[in-house]
Amino acid sequence: MDIKYLNKIAEYYKKEYNLDTFIDICCQGLATYYKAKQDYIYFSLEFVKHLYDSGDLKQRANIKNLEQGYIFTILHELKHAIDYKNKPDRYELELKNVDTLQYYSDRQYHHSQPAEIRADEFARQELEKWL
Repeated sequence: MDIKYLNKIAEYYKKEYNLDTFIDICCQGLATYYKAKQDYIYFSLEFVKHLYDSGDLKQRANIKNLEQGYIFTILHELKHAIDYKNKPDRYELELKNVDTLQYYSDRQYHHSQPAEIRADEFARQELEKWL
């Protein structure tokens, strides 16, 4: 995947939603996530490949190839940044109500959380713009 293309997508949404989010796209890593307090997205190409290979992205968004998986995932993380910018209290409250251990160990539980549902919906809606 061309990292420059992922950065182009990110820059579009940063401008569109007036985000100051720092985005760190790297090749290796065990996770991809948004840290609200730091307004920071860590994006691991390796982890997204793992999500694709495991079937997680196919199940959540009918992702047909790895490139779509990368784009879907950056859109998903950007939605978290948008949500936090627009309604930080709601975003933080939703996170406080999450069982942290279960959130990181149980993919079904993780994806059933309101912020995750919104992020997936946003990414599915926006994906076609970038294919």
